[in-house]
Amino acid sequence: TDADMLACRGNEKDSGTISPDGQDESDLSGTEEELVQMSLTSCPVDCSSHDAEIDGCSTRLPKDADMLTAYATVKGFVSWRDTSSGSWFIQAFVKVLNERAHEDDMLGMLTSVNRRVGMDRQTRKALKQMPQVCSNLMKALYLFDASGMQGTRN
Repeated sequence: TDADMLACRGNEKDSGTISPDGQDESDLSGTEEELVQMSLTSCPVDCSSHDAEIDGCSTRLPKDADMLTAYATVKGFVSWRDTSSGSWFIQAFVKVLNERAHEDDMLGMLTSVNRRVGMDRQTRKALKQMPQVCSNLMKALYLFDASGMQGTRN
């Protein structure tokens, strides 16, 4: 079979979000103009050029960075539920969280949810369901830190 790899998925250009190295966006204060100036002065290259193909500026993050979306099923298909115990997806999600939230990252746990729903469940008529995870995470997301406290690991 032929396999195609597409690089572009549209015509939009992401101008990013200002985030100076070592700071979360929530740590930023000041006017937008001050933040832009801070961003420009901390970059090793000229970040004022929006048309540059390669930009060494690491102070801007893509607008859709660190987004994680979990769907109970892929687009166009139904999501099944048991009338007494609820949806297959939520049942698997809660079970995986209870078993692994203190040791595994969220993407790993959602992969386990996909496997449980996709492999372990089917209707009496052998109908299946496949959850879908869409991740733009830039680092692992943990619900608890290494000591067991709520938070994210670096």
